[in-house]
Amino acid sequence: MKKASIRSLLLIVPVVIFIIQYCFIKKIYPLYLDSDPAYQYLLNGLLILNGHSPYHIDHPGTPVQTLIAGVLYVSWSIAKLMGWSNDALDISVGSHPERYLQIISYVLVVLNCTASYILGDRVLKSTNRMGLGIFVQACAVAFGVVFARMAYPEPESLLMFGSMLLVAVLAPSIFSKDANSKKDSVTPILTGLLCGFGVAVKLTFIPMVALVLLLKSPRAILLSFGAALVSWFFCVLPMIKALPRFFNWVGGIATHSGHYGSGKAEFIDLSTIRPALRSLTNVFDLWFLVALCLGGVVLGILLLRLVKKSSSIRANSSNTLLNLIYTPSVLLIVMLGQTMLVLKHPGAHYMVPALIIEATGAAWMLNSLFKLSLGAKLQRIAFSLLSVVGVLLMLGAANSSYKQLAEERELFKSDMVQVQTAIAKFDNPILIGTYGCRLPQCAMSFGLGYAPATDPKVGALLTNFYDFNIWISKLVIRGHGFYNLDIVEHDLSEKRNVLLVTNQAYEQLKVFKLVPIFIGQAQSIYQITGLNTQ
Repeated sequence: MKKASIRSLLLIVPVVIFIIQYCFIKKIYPLYLDSDPAYQYLLNGLLILNGHSPYHIDHPGTPVQTLIAGVLYVSWSIAKLMGWSNDALDISVGSHPERYLQIISYVLVVLNCTASYILGDRVLKSTNRMGLGIFVQACAVAFGVVFARMAYPEPESLLMFGSMLLVAVLAPSIFSKDANSKKDSVTPILTGLLCGFGVAVKLTFIPMVALVLLLKSPRAILLSFGAALVSWFFCVLPMIKALPRFFNWVGGIATHSGHYGSGKAEFIDLSTIRPALRSLTNVFDLWFLVALCLGGVVLGILLLRLVKKSSSIRANSSNTLLNLIYTPSVLLIVMLGQTMLVLKHPGAHYMVPALIIEATGAAWMLNSLFKLSLGAKLQRIAFSLLSVVGVLLMLGAANSSYKQLAEERELFKSDMVQVQTAIAKFDNPILIGTYGCRLPQCAMSFGLGYAPATDPKVGALLTNFYDFNIWISKLVIRGHGFYNLDIVEHDLSEKRNVLLVTNQAYEQLKVFKLVPIFIGQAQSIYQITGLNTQ
Protein backbone atom coordinates (compact mmCIF):
# COMPACT_ATOMS: atom_id res chain seq x y z
CA MET A 1 0.00 0.00 0.00
CA LYS A 2 2.83 2.35 0.93
CA LYS A 3 4.61 1.58 -2.33
CA ALA A 4 1.43 2.23 -4.32
CA SER A 5 0.92 5.48 -2.42
CA ILE A 6 4.45 6.63 -3.26
CA ARG A 7 4.03 5.75 -6.94
CA SER A 8 0.86 7.85 -7.03
CA LEU A 9 3.15 10.88 -6.76
CA LEU A 10 4.02 10.19 -10.39
CA LEU A 11 0.47 11.28 -11.25
CA ILE A 12 1.23 14.87 -10.22
CA VAL A 13 2.95 15.92 -13.45
CA PRO A 14 0.48 14.18 -15.83
CA VAL A 15 -2.48 15.73 -13.99
CA VAL A 16 -0.87 19.18 -14.08
CA ILE A 17 -0.16 18.72 -17.80
CA PHE A 18 -3.80 17.82 -18.42
CA ILE A 19 -5.07 20.88 -16.51
CA ILE A 20 -2.67 23.15 -18.39
CA GLN A 21 -3.66 21.65 -21.74
CA TYR A 22 -7.34 22.09 -20.88
CA CYS A 23 -6.60 25.82 -20.62
CA PHE A 24 -4.63 25.74 -23.87
CA ILE A 25 -7.47 23.99 -25.72
CA LYS A 26 -9.90 26.65 -24.56
CA LYS A 27 -7.55 29.27 -25.96
CA ILE A 28 -6.49 27.70 -29.29
CA TYR A 29 -10.04 27.00 -30.43
CA PRO A 30 -11.63 27.71 -32.82
CA LEU A 31 -8.87 26.10 -34.87
CA TYR A 32 -9.95 27.76 -38.11
CA LEU A 33 -8.05 30.77 -36.79
CA ASP A 34 -4.87 28.72 -37.31
CA SER A 35 -5.96 25.80 -39.47
CA ASP A 36 -2.69 24.64 -41.07
CA PRO A 37 -2.23 21.66 -40.81
CA ALA A 38 -5.11 20.62 -38.51
CA TYR A 39 -7.79 20.63 -41.23
CA GLN A 40 -5.55 18.76 -43.67
CA TYR A 41 -5.03 16.03 -41.08
CA LEU A 42 -8.72 15.94 -40.20
CA LEU A 43 -9.83 15.41 -43.80
CA ASN A 44 -7.04 12.96 -44.61
CA GLY A 45 -8.15 10.95 -41.60
CA LEU A 46 -11.61 10.96 -43.17
CA LEU A 47 -10.07 9.72 -46.44
CA ILE A 48 -8.51 6.74 -44.65
CA LEU A 49 -11.83 5.98 -42.98
CA ASN A 50 -13.48 5.90 -46.40
CA GLY A 51 -10.88 3.51 -47.81
CA HIS A 52 -8.76 6.07 -49.70
CA SER A 53 -5.03 6.66 -49.45
CA PRO A 54 -4.17 9.91 -47.66
CA TYR A 55 -3.13 12.68 -50.04
CA HIS A 56 -1.16 14.72 -47.48
CA ILE A 57 1.99 12.60 -47.00
CA ASP A 58 4.75 15.17 -46.50
CA HIS A 59 5.69 14.22 -42.94
CA PRO A 60 4.50 11.40 -43.67
CA GLY A 61 2.15 11.73 -40.68
CA THR A 62 0.18 8.56 -41.43
CA PRO A 63 -0.13 7.44 -37.77
CA VAL A 64 -1.68 10.82 -36.91
CA GLN A 65 -4.18 10.49 -39.75
CA THR A 66 -4.97 6.90 -38.76
CA LEU A 67 -5.55 7.94 -35.15
CA ILE A 68 -7.82 10.74 -36.35
CA ALA A 69 -9.73 8.24 -38.51
CA GLY A 70 -10.37 6.10 -35.45
CA VAL A 71 -11.44 9.05 -33.31
CA LEU A 72 -13.80 10.29 -36.05
CA TYR A 73 -15.50 6.92 -36.38
CA VAL A 74 -15.89 6.34 -32.63
CA SER A 75 -17.13 9.91 -32.01
CA TRP A 76 -19.60 9.80 -34.89
CA SER A 77 -20.86 6.34 -33.86
CA ILE A 78 -21.50 7.52 -30.30
CA ALA A 79 -23.30 10.63 -31.61
CA LYS A 80 -25.51 8.45 -33.83
CA LEU A 81 -26.21 5.99 -31.01
CA MET A 82 -27.15 8.79 -28.60
CA GLY A 83 -29.34 10.49 -31.19
CA TRP A 84 -27.20 13.63 -31.26
CA SER A 85 -26.70 13.46 -35.03
CA ASN A 86 -28.49 11.91 -37.99
CA ASP A 87 -25.96 13.02 -40.61
CA ALA A 88 -23.74 10.69 -42.60
CA LEU A 89 -20.14 10.64 -41.37
CA ASP A 90 -18.71 12.88 -44.11
CA ILE A 91 -21.45 15.49 -43.75
CA SER A 92 -21.15 15.40 -39.97
CA VAL A 93 -17.39 16.07 -40.13
CA GLY A 94 -17.84 18.76 -42.80
CA SER A 95 -20.60 20.47 -40.82
CA HIS A 96 -18.95 20.28 -37.39
CA PRO A 97 -15.17 20.07 -37.94
CA GLU A 98 -14.34 22.01 -34.78
CA ARG A 99 -16.22 19.54 -32.56
CA TYR A 100 -14.31 16.60 -33.97
CA LEU A 101 -10.99 18.44 -33.81
CA GLN A 102 -11.56 19.25 -30.16
CA ILE A 103 -12.19 15.58 -29.35
CA ILE A 104 -8.98 14.71 -31.19
CA SER A 105 -7.11 17.32 -29.13
CA TYR A 106 -8.25 15.74 -25.86
CA VAL A 107 -7.26 12.28 -27.11
CA LEU A 108 -3.76 13.58 -27.92
CA VAL A 109 -3.45 15.17 -24.48
CA VAL A 110 -4.56 11.97 -22.72
CA LEU A 111 -2.02 9.96 -24.73
CA ASN A 112 0.78 12.32 -23.71
CA CYS A 113 -0.30 12.33 -20.06
CA THR A 114 -0.27 8.53 -20.10
CA ALA A 115 3.20 8.51 -21.67
CA SER A 116 4.38 10.97 -19.01
CA TYR A 117 3.26 8.63 -16.23
CA ILE A 118 4.94 5.62 -17.88
CA LEU A 119 8.13 7.65 -18.30
CA GLY A 120 8.24 8.61 -14.63
CA ASP A 121 7.46 5.07 -13.53
CA ARG A 122 10.25 3.58 -15.65
CA VAL A 123 12.80 6.11 -14.38
CA LEU A 124 11.70 5.37 -10.81
CA LYS A 125 12.13 1.62 -11.33
CA SER A 126 15.53 2.13 -12.96
CA THR A 127 16.96 4.48 -10.32
CA ASN A 128 14.79 3.95 -7.25
CA ARG A 129 14.57 7.75 -7.06
CA MET A 130 11.10 9.28 -7.07
CA GLY A 131 12.51 12.80 -7.34
CA LEU A 132 14.44 11.88 -10.47
CA GLY A 133 11.32 10.35 -12.02
CA ILE A 134 9.30 13.53 -11.43
CA PHE A 135 12.19 15.68 -12.67
CA VAL A 136 12.36 13.78 -15.98
CA GLN A 137 8.56 13.88 -16.35
CA ALA A 138 8.44 17.64 -15.84
CA CYS A 139 11.54 18.63 -17.82
CA ALA A 140 10.52 16.43 -20.77
CA VAL A 141 7.72 18.92 -21.49
CA ALA A 142 9.28 22.10 -20.07
CA PHE A 143 9.31 23.94 -23.39
CA GLY A 144 6.95 26.56 -24.77
CA VAL A 145 6.73 24.82 -28.14
CA VAL A 146 5.69 21.56 -26.43
CA PHE A 147 2.82 23.13 -24.52
CA ALA A 148 1.71 25.12 -27.56
CA ARG A 149 1.52 22.00 -29.77
CA MET A 150 0.58 19.11 -27.49
CA ALA A 151 -3.16 19.53 -28.06
CA TYR A 152 -2.91 20.63 -31.68
CA PRO A 153 -3.90 17.90 -34.21
CA GLU A 154 -0.57 17.55 -35.99
CA PRO A 155 2.50 15.26 -35.89
CA GLU A 156 4.32 17.10 -33.08
CA SER A 157 1.87 15.85 -30.44
CA LEU A 158 2.47 12.20 -31.35
CA LEU A 159 6.22 12.90 -31.60
CA MET A 160 6.16 13.94 -27.92
CA PHE A 161 4.21 10.77 -27.11
CA GLY A 162 6.68 8.58 -29.01
CA SER A 163 9.75 10.27 -27.51
CA MET A 164 8.53 9.84 -23.94
CA LEU A 165 7.72 6.17 -24.49
CA LEU A 166 11.07 5.55 -26.20
CA VAL A 167 13.05 7.03 -23.31
CA ALA A 168 10.80 5.13 -20.89
CA VAL A 169 11.60 1.80 -22.57
CA LEU A 170 15.33 2.60 -22.57
CA ALA A 171 15.41 4.03 -19.02
CA PRO A 172 17.11 0.92 -17.57
CA SER A 173 19.78 1.10 -20.29
CA ILE A 174 20.34 4.79 -19.52
CA PHE A 175 20.41 4.69 -15.72
CA SER A 176 21.36 1.11 -14.80
CA LYS A 177 24.77 -0.47 -15.43
CA ASP A 178 23.45 -4.04 -15.54
CA ALA A 179 20.38 -3.44 -17.73
CA ASN A 180 21.94 -4.86 -20.90
CA SER A 181 23.63 -7.85 -19.24
CA LYS A 182 20.55 -10.06 -19.54
CA LYS A 183 19.39 -11.55 -22.82
CA ASP A 184 16.18 -9.65 -23.44
CA SER A 185 14.26 -9.51 -26.71
CA VAL A 186 11.31 -7.45 -25.48
CA THR A 187 13.24 -4.20 -24.92
CA PRO A 188 14.94 -4.18 -28.36
CA ILE A 189 11.65 -4.98 -30.10
CA LEU A 190 9.73 -2.29 -28.21
CA THR A 191 12.54 0.19 -28.91
CA GLY A 192 12.41 -0.62 -32.63
CA LEU A 193 8.63 -0.45 -32.79
CA LEU A 194 8.67 3.02 -31.23
CA CYS A 195 11.46 4.20 -33.54
CA GLY A 196 9.55 3.05 -36.63
CA PHE A 197 6.39 4.67 -35.29
CA GLY A 198 8.19 7.97 -34.63
CA VAL A 199 9.75 8.17 -38.10
CA ALA A 200 6.35 7.37 -39.65
CA VAL A 201 4.84 10.24 -37.67
CA LYS A 202 7.48 12.70 -38.91
CA LEU A 203 10.96 12.46 -40.37
CA THR A 204 12.27 14.83 -37.70
CA PHE A 205 12.23 11.81 -35.37
CA ILE A 206 15.15 10.20 -37.26
CA PRO A 207 17.94 11.44 -34.89
CA MET A 208 16.12 9.76 -31.99
CA VAL A 209 16.71 6.39 -33.66
CA ALA A 210 20.33 6.67 -32.47
CA LEU A 211 19.05 5.81 -28.98
CA VAL A 212 18.96 2.21 -30.21
CA LEU A 213 22.73 2.23 -29.61
CA LEU A 214 22.03 2.30 -25.86
CA LEU A 215 21.15 -1.39 -26.16
CA LYS A 216 24.92 -2.00 -26.72
CA SER A 217 24.58 -5.64 -27.80
CA PRO A 218 24.96 -6.02 -31.61
CA ARG A 219 22.21 -8.65 -31.56
CA ALA A 220 19.83 -6.35 -29.68
CA ILE A 221 20.64 -3.40 -31.96
CA LEU A 222 20.03 -5.44 -35.12
CA LEU A 223 16.79 -6.82 -33.67
CA SER A 224 15.69 -3.29 -32.84
CA PHE A 225 16.43 -1.98 -36.35
CA GLY A 226 14.51 -4.90 -37.82
CA ALA A 227 11.52 -4.12 -35.61
CA ALA A 228 11.79 -0.45 -36.63
CA LEU A 229 11.54 -1.31 -40.33
CA VAL A 230 8.50 -3.53 -39.74
CA SER A 231 6.88 -0.87 -37.55
CA TRP A 232 7.48 1.93 -40.08
CA PHE A 233 6.08 -0.15 -42.93
CA PHE A 234 2.99 -1.09 -40.91
CA CYS A 235 2.42 2.54 -39.82
CA VAL A 236 2.54 3.88 -43.40
CA LEU A 237 0.39 1.10 -44.91
CA PRO A 238 -2.56 3.48 -45.56
CA MET A 239 -0.30 5.56 -47.85
CA ILE A 240 1.53 2.62 -49.45
CA LYS A 241 0.38 3.60 -52.96
CA ALA A 242 1.85 7.06 -52.49
CA LEU A 243 5.31 5.89 -51.38
CA PRO A 244 6.98 6.84 -54.71
CA ARG A 245 5.62 10.39 -54.35
CA PHE A 246 6.77 10.47 -50.73
CA PHE A 247 10.32 9.32 -51.53
CA ASN A 248 10.50 11.84 -54.36
CA TRP A 249 9.48 14.55 -51.88
CA VAL A 250 12.12 13.42 -49.36
CA GLY A 251 14.75 13.31 -52.09
CA GLY A 252 13.97 16.90 -53.04
CA ILE A 253 14.35 18.04 -49.42
CA ALA A 254 17.62 16.13 -48.96
CA THR A 255 19.24 17.51 -52.11
CA HIS A 256 18.11 21.15 -51.89
CA SER A 257 18.95 23.77 -49.28
CA GLY A 258 15.62 25.61 -49.24
CA HIS A 259 12.35 24.83 -47.51
CA TYR A 260 10.33 21.87 -48.82
CA GLY A 261 12.83 20.97 -51.56
CA SER A 262 13.27 24.49 -52.92
CA GLY A 263 16.49 26.48 -53.23
CA LYS A 264 19.90 25.51 -54.53
CA ALA A 265 20.88 21.91 -55.29
CA GLU A 266 22.96 21.53 -52.11
CA PHE A 267 22.40 19.86 -48.75
CA ILE A 268 22.58 23.04 -46.70
CA ASP A 269 23.19 26.73 -47.29
CA LEU A 270 26.29 27.41 -45.17
CA SER A 271 25.48 31.12 -44.90
CA THR A 272 22.31 30.33 -42.91
CA ILE A 273 23.96 28.15 -40.26
CA ARG A 274 25.17 30.89 -37.91
CA PRO A 275 21.90 32.89 -37.68
CA ALA A 276 19.85 29.68 -37.45
CA LEU A 277 22.06 28.33 -34.66
CA ARG A 278 21.87 31.64 -32.81
CA SER A 279 18.08 31.52 -33.03
CA LEU A 280 17.96 27.93 -31.75
CA THR A 281 20.27 28.61 -28.81
CA ASN A 282 18.15 31.61 -27.81
CA VAL A 283 14.98 29.51 -27.73
CA PHE A 284 16.47 26.30 -26.29
CA ASP A 285 19.28 27.64 -24.11
CA LEU A 286 19.03 24.96 -21.41
CA TRP A 287 18.89 22.20 -24.02
CA PHE A 288 22.17 23.37 -25.55
CA LEU A 289 23.66 23.83 -22.07
CA VAL A 290 22.95 20.16 -21.32
CA ALA A 291 24.49 19.22 -24.68
CA LEU A 292 27.59 21.25 -23.77
CA CYS A 293 27.81 19.55 -20.36
CA LEU A 294 27.45 16.10 -21.91
CA GLY A 295 30.23 16.98 -24.33
CA GLY A 296 32.35 18.13 -21.40
CA VAL A 297 31.74 14.85 -19.57
CA VAL A 298 32.75 12.81 -22.63
CA LEU A 299 35.85 14.92 -23.25
CA GLY A 300 36.84 14.86 -19.57
CA ILE A 301 36.57 11.07 -19.33
CA LEU A 302 38.55 10.63 -22.55
CA LEU A 303 41.33 12.86 -21.17
CA LEU A 304 41.26 10.92 -17.91
CA ARG A 305 41.61 7.67 -19.85
CA LEU A 306 44.68 9.05 -21.62
CA VAL A 307 46.19 9.91 -18.25
CA LYS A 308 45.37 6.44 -16.91
CA LYS A 309 46.81 4.81 -20.02
CA SER A 310 50.12 6.60 -19.57
CA SER A 311 50.31 5.44 -15.95
CA SER A 312 50.58 1.96 -14.52
CA ILE A 313 46.83 1.68 -13.80
CA ARG A 314 45.23 -1.62 -14.77
CA ALA A 315 43.53 -1.93 -18.18
CA ASN A 316 40.11 -2.75 -16.72
CA SER A 317 40.07 0.66 -15.00
CA SER A 318 40.57 2.27 -18.40
CA ASN A 319 37.75 0.18 -19.87
CA THR A 320 35.48 1.28 -17.03
CA LEU A 321 36.12 4.89 -18.00
CA LEU A 322 35.20 4.10 -21.61
CA ASN A 323 31.95 2.49 -20.45
CA LEU A 324 31.13 5.68 -18.56
CA ILE A 325 31.15 7.78 -21.72
CA TYR A 326 28.89 5.45 -23.70
CA THR A 327 25.52 6.79 -22.53
CA PRO A 328 26.41 10.52 -22.73
CA SER A 329 27.98 9.90 -26.15
CA VAL A 330 24.77 8.39 -27.51
CA LEU A 331 22.69 11.23 -26.06
CA LEU A 332 25.11 13.72 -27.60
CA ILE A 333 24.82 12.02 -31.01
CA VAL A 334 21.03 12.50 -30.87
CA MET A 335 21.39 16.17 -29.93
CA LEU A 336 23.94 16.85 -32.65
CA GLY A 337 21.81 15.03 -35.22
CA GLN A 338 18.68 16.98 -34.29
CA THR A 339 20.58 20.26 -34.39
CA MET A 340 21.98 19.53 -37.86
CA LEU A 341 18.53 18.56 -39.13
CA VAL A 342 16.97 21.78 -37.85
CA LEU A 343 19.84 23.94 -39.11
CA LYS A 344 19.12 22.58 -42.58
CA HIS A 345 15.38 23.18 -42.22
CA PRO A 346 14.94 25.87 -39.52
CA GLY A 347 11.89 25.83 -37.26
CA ALA A 348 11.56 25.53 -33.48
CA HIS A 349 8.91 22.79 -33.73
CA TYR A 350 11.34 20.55 -35.64
CA MET A 351 13.28 20.20 -32.37
CA VAL A 352 10.33 18.58 -30.58
CA PRO A 353 11.35 14.88 -30.84
CA ALA A 354 14.74 15.39 -29.17
CA LEU A 355 13.78 17.99 -26.56
CA ILE A 356 13.35 15.17 -24.03
CA ILE A 357 17.11 14.56 -24.23
CA GLU A 358 17.59 17.69 -22.10
CA ALA A 359 15.76 15.99 -19.22
CA THR A 360 17.41 12.63 -19.91
CA GLY A 361 20.94 14.00 -20.12
CA ALA A 362 20.55 16.24 -17.08
CA ALA A 363 19.05 13.36 -15.08
CA TRP A 364 21.91 11.03 -16.05
CA MET A 365 24.57 13.56 -15.05
CA LEU A 366 22.91 14.58 -11.77
CA ASN A 367 22.15 10.99 -10.82
CA SER A 368 25.80 10.05 -11.36
CA LEU A 369 27.03 13.15 -9.50
CA PHE A 370 24.76 12.68 -6.48
CA LYS A 371 25.70 9.01 -6.17
CA LEU A 372 29.41 9.85 -6.16
CA SER A 373 29.35 12.86 -3.85
CA LEU A 374 26.38 12.56 -1.47
CA GLY A 375 25.32 10.21 1.29
CA ALA A 376 21.96 8.45 1.25
CA LYS A 377 20.13 11.12 3.28
CA LEU A 378 21.53 14.03 1.28
CA GLN A 379 20.70 12.19 -1.94
CA ARG A 380 17.03 12.00 -0.93
CA ILE A 381 16.99 15.73 -0.19
CA ALA A 382 18.81 16.58 -3.42
CA PHE A 383 16.49 14.47 -5.58
CA SER A 384 13.42 15.98 -3.87
CA LEU A 385 14.70 19.48 -4.59
CA LEU A 386 15.44 18.39 -8.15
CA SER A 387 11.81 17.36 -8.66
CA VAL A 388 10.67 20.80 -7.46
CA VAL A 389 13.07 22.48 -9.90
CA GLY A 390 11.69 20.34 -12.73
CA VAL A 391 8.09 21.23 -11.93
CA LEU A 392 8.95 24.94 -11.68
CA LEU A 393 10.67 24.82 -15.08
CA MET A 394 7.61 23.11 -16.53
CA LEU A 395 5.20 25.68 -15.06
CA GLY A 396 7.40 28.55 -16.24
CA ALA A 397 7.45 27.22 -19.80
CA ALA A 398 3.68 26.68 -19.76
CA ASN A 399 3.01 30.17 -18.43
CA SER A 400 5.25 31.84 -21.02
CA SER A 401 3.74 29.83 -23.87
CA TYR A 402 0.18 30.52 -22.71
CA LYS A 403 0.76 34.28 -22.53
CA GLN A 404 2.17 34.30 -26.05
CA LEU A 405 -0.75 32.22 -27.34
CA ALA A 406 -3.29 34.43 -25.56
CA GLU A 407 -1.84 37.58 -27.15
CA GLU A 408 -1.88 35.98 -30.60
CA ARG A 409 -5.44 34.70 -30.28
CA GLU A 410 -6.65 38.03 -28.94
CA LEU A 411 -5.24 39.72 -32.03
CA PHE A 412 -6.83 37.13 -34.34
CA LYS A 413 -10.22 37.35 -32.67
CA SER A 414 -10.18 41.14 -32.53
CA ASP A 415 -9.51 41.39 -36.27
CA MET A 416 -12.08 38.70 -37.08
CA VAL A 417 -14.79 40.60 -35.18
CA GLN A 418 -14.14 43.55 -37.48
CA VAL A 419 -14.13 41.30 -40.56
CA GLN A 420 -17.39 39.58 -39.60
CA THR A 421 -18.99 42.95 -38.82
CA ALA A 422 -17.99 44.18 -42.27
CA ILE A 423 -19.38 41.05 -43.95
CA ALA A 424 -22.70 41.46 -42.13
CA LYS A 425 -23.21 44.85 -43.80
CA PHE A 426 -23.55 43.21 -47.22
CA ASP A 427 -26.52 41.22 -48.44
CA ASN A 428 -25.50 37.61 -49.18
CA PRO A 429 -21.99 38.47 -50.44
CA ILE A 430 -19.58 36.11 -52.17
CA LEU A 431 -16.47 35.66 -50.03
CA ILE A 432 -13.01 34.99 -51.41
CA GLY A 433 -10.28 33.77 -49.09
CA THR A 434 -6.53 33.43 -49.58
CA TYR A 435 -3.79 31.51 -47.81
CA GLY A 436 -3.77 32.83 -44.24
CA CYS A 437 -7.46 33.74 -44.26
CA ARG A 438 -9.03 32.93 -40.89
CA LEU A 439 -12.62 32.34 -41.93
CA PRO A 440 -14.10 28.88 -41.20
CA GLN A 441 -14.70 28.44 -44.95
CA CYS A 442 -11.01 29.09 -45.66
CA ALA A 443 -9.94 26.38 -43.24
CA MET A 444 -12.27 23.80 -44.78
CA SER A 445 -11.38 24.74 -48.36
CA PHE A 446 -7.65 24.62 -47.63
CA GLY A 447 -8.06 21.22 -45.99
CA LEU A 448 -10.05 19.89 -48.95
CA GLY A 449 -7.23 20.95 -51.24
CA TYR A 450 -5.05 18.38 -49.48
CA ALA A 451 -7.78 15.72 -49.51
CA PRO A 452 -9.19 15.84 -53.06
CA ALA A 453 -10.93 12.46 -52.82
CA THR A 454 -13.25 13.73 -50.07
CA ASP A 455 -16.96 13.28 -50.80
CA PRO A 456 -18.07 16.29 -52.94
CA LYS A 457 -21.00 16.73 -50.55
CA VAL A 458 -18.53 18.13 -48.02
CA GLY A 459 -17.29 20.75 -50.48
CA ALA A 460 -20.90 21.57 -51.35
CA LEU A 461 -21.25 23.00 -47.84
CA LEU A 462 -19.01 25.89 -48.92
CA THR A 463 -21.68 28.06 -50.50
CA ASN A 464 -20.94 31.59 -51.78
CA PHE A 465 -17.24 31.06 -51.21
CA TYR A 466 -14.15 30.86 -53.43
CA ASP A 467 -10.59 30.14 -52.38
CA PHE A 468 -8.02 32.19 -54.31
CA ASN A 469 -4.88 30.10 -54.77
CA ILE A 470 -2.12 32.71 -54.67
CA TRP A 471 0.50 30.38 -56.15
CA ILE A 472 -1.30 29.89 -59.47
CA SER A 473 -3.80 32.82 -59.34
CA LYS A 474 -6.79 30.54 -59.80
CA LEU A 475 -10.02 30.03 -57.89
CA VAL A 476 -10.82 26.87 -55.96
CA ILE A 477 -14.56 26.35 -55.71
CA ARG A 478 -16.12 24.03 -53.12
CA GLY A 479 -12.68 22.76 -52.26
CA HIS A 480 -11.94 21.35 -55.73
CA GLY A 481 -10.58 22.34 -59.14
CA PHE A 482 -8.93 25.48 -60.45
CA TYR A 483 -11.05 28.09 -62.19
CA ASN A 484 -10.26 31.30 -64.05
CA LEU A 485 -11.03 34.69 -62.56
CA ASP A 486 -13.71 35.46 -65.14
CA ILE A 487 -16.10 33.84 -62.67
CA VAL A 488 -15.59 36.90 -60.47
CA GLU A 489 -16.35 39.18 -63.42
CA HIS A 490 -19.56 37.27 -64.00
CA ASP A 491 -20.57 37.64 -60.34
CA LEU A 492 -19.89 41.37 -60.47
CA SER A 493 -21.96 41.69 -63.64
CA GLU A 494 -24.81 40.04 -61.72
CA LYS A 495 -24.54 42.86 -59.15
CA ARG A 496 -23.20 40.50 -56.47
CA ASN A 497 -21.01 41.92 -53.72
CA VAL A 498 -17.64 40.17 -53.75
CA LEU A 499 -15.41 40.47 -50.67
CA LEU A 500 -11.81 39.37 -50.24
CA VAL A 501 -10.42 38.27 -46.85
CA THR A 502 -6.66 37.87 -46.42
CA ASN A 503 -3.93 38.08 -43.81
CA GLN A 504 -1.60 40.20 -45.95
CA ALA A 505 -1.46 42.12 -49.21
CA TYR A 506 0.09 39.44 -51.41
CA GLU A 507 1.55 40.62 -54.71
CA GLN A 508 -0.80 38.22 -56.53
CA LEU A 509 -3.84 40.12 -55.22
CA LYS A 510 -3.09 42.95 -57.64
CA VAL A 511 -5.15 41.08 -60.23
CA PHE A 512 -8.18 42.46 -58.36
CA LYS A 513 -9.39 46.03 -58.05
CA LEU A 514 -9.63 46.30 -54.28
CA VAL A 515 -11.36 48.81 -52.03
CA PRO A 516 -10.19 48.48 -48.38
CA ILE A 517 -12.94 47.98 -45.81
CA PHE A 518 -10.84 47.03 -42.78
CA ILE A 519 -7.06 46.63 -42.52
CA GLY A 520 -5.91 44.72 -39.44
CA GLN A 521 -2.60 43.33 -38.22
CA ALA A 522 -3.70 39.71 -38.66
CA GLN A 523 -6.64 39.96 -41.04
CA SER A 524 -8.04 42.41 -43.59
CA ILE A 525 -11.12 42.61 -45.78
CA TYR A 526 -11.57 44.33 -49.14
CA GLN A 527 -14.40 44.75 -51.61
CA ILE A 528 -13.57 43.62 -55.15
CA THR A 529 -14.89 46.05 -57.74
CA GLY A 530 -13.31 44.48 -60.82
CA LEU A 531 -10.26 42.84 -62.34
CA ASN A 532 -7.09 44.59 -63.43
CA THR A 533 -6.25 43.84 -67.04
CA GLN A 534 -2.78 42.45 -67.70
